[in-house]
Amino acid sequence: MSITTNTFAPAQIGARISARISAQLAALKEARAQKAVYYKVRMQLNRMSDRDLADIGTNRLLIDDLAREAAFGKAEQ
Repeated sequence: MSITTNTFAPAQIGARISARISAQLAALKEARAQKAVYYKVRMQLNRMSDRDLADIGTNRLLIDDLAREAAFGKAEQ
């Protein structure tokens, strides 16, 4: 007759689940912060006149691209 020990530790599973949930919450917070930056930059640029946009070297067609770059960084090509 052999004796087996249970190496299945519920505490380790709980810690892994907790770590995974924490990572997901951190990713969610980061995504929300990035979206907030995107909408804020987009709103500010949309409020500017065409002349003000020209003064900073852009136009209305580039507003979404500029806001996306400000929030999420430059797209890799």
